[in-house]
Amino acid sequence: MKFLTPVIVFIGLPLSCIAFLYANLMPSFGDSQSRFSKILLASVFPYNFQVFRLITKEQAPESYDEIVNIRTILQIESKNSILKPYIDVYVRPNL
Repeated sequence: MKFLTPVIVFIGLPLSCIAFLYANLMPSFGDSQSRFSKILLASVFPYNFQVFRLITKEQAPESYDEIVNIRTILQIESKNSILKPYIDVYVRPNL
């Protein structure tokens, strides 16, 4: 399945950028938790599924490598002052 990696990157990266812009430009309509989860998912492109499982409180990632990568990604995303409270309250406790 290594041959699919470039295809996924060429399709997923622009789609992730468009989703990030869309999520940032749309008003929240009072549901800020949903909006922040969409912004977070759009900004962590290669780890979308793992972060989605953390947000929905499904099982934690199976391997230690995934946990380390997700912690690193969340640490980088926590520098965003808008997403930091959302990550600290809703995502980090599930790690």
